[in-house]
Order: sequence, then C-alpha cells, then structure tokens
Amino acid sequence: MKNIFRNAGVWTAAAVCLVVSGCAKTGSLPEDSSTRTVQIAGMDGSLKINASNNAATATTVSALLEKVWAALPAVFDSLSVPFSRLDKASHIIGNDALKIRQRLGKAPLSRYLDCGQTQIGPNADSYDVTLTMLVQLQPGANGTTVVNTSLGAVAKPITFAQAASACSSKGTLEKRFSTLLDAQLLR
Repeated sequence: MKNIFRNAGVWTAAAVCLVVSGCAKTGSLPEDSSTRTVQIAGMDGSLKINASNNAATATTVSALLEKVWAALPAVFDSLSVPFSRLDKASHIIGNDALKIRQRLGKAPLSRYLDCGQTQIGPNADSYDVTLTMLVQLQPGANGTTVVNTSLGAVAKPITFAQAASACSSKGTLEKRFSTLLDAQLLR
C-alpha cells in the first residue's frame, strides 16, 4: 500500500504529461473523436484522462485548393475509406469512425496500424478497429495548398469484453494517401 502512495507523484506527473500532449492541436483539424481513457490508481480511486491518439501531418502540394478538393473523393475511394464527413465550407473530408476488421481494401490492417501483438499475430488483423481519417485543406502561398491529414485508430478484441486500446500509425497509409493524391493531381 505504501508503494502506491509513493508512486502517486510519478503517476500524477505522467497524467499531466498525457493531458498536456492530448490537448495540443495540429492546424485547425477538428479534435479526433477516437480517444482512449487511461486509468491511474490514486488516493481518491482513479483518475480518468482522455488522450488523443492522432497522428497528424501537414504537407504542401503545388496545386490550387479547388483542384486538390476535387481530387480527394477519388483518393479516399482508392484507399477504401468511405467518407462520412464532407464539409465544403471548411474543406474537411474523411471518416470520423470507420469500423473495419482485418483489411483496408485488399491490404491487411497491420500494414498501416500497430495495435499490439499476441501469440497469434498482429492485433490489427484480428481485432475490431475503428479508424478516423480526416483531411483539411488550406490555401497556401503562390497557388499551393496545405493538406492537413489526421489519422487515428483504436482496436478491441472480438471475443473479449475489453475496452478499446489505441493503435499507432506505421506511416504507410499516409504515404499511400500522398502518392494517390499526387497521381490524381497529375490528371
């Protein structure tokens, strides 16, 4: 019992770190709806924190915003990510909560996400995954467009009653998105 109280200061510091990092926003992308709750035992029971698990990137492409906006539906279709969100006024497109299992298109989810591993293999390939992928465009300098991409995912086992845990991006889905967007813009 003494160790719990001695370590409470360490856990509180870790919680503050998570809260501070979870509150930071990249660009003006909306906050990600897929968050994870971290429970830390403390003197008063437990402390619950919501910490975002988004990976956000910003790239600049040499094309006008209208041309990039027109290309995005085809890019999402090629990725097998149906968009459930389309906001023309703020130039946001994507999916807030795509429920998938095992594959994204023809590729195994483990190609794109790291959701941990069991003796059977990567959890991304056997768990229920909820993927969030949002893109927002902003006009850049000299006829360019800034493409803000936010990607996050959580996964939970199919057969056990367990809370969802955060997945991390391997960066390959973002690279594929960028390659497909470049190809669409050359047309």
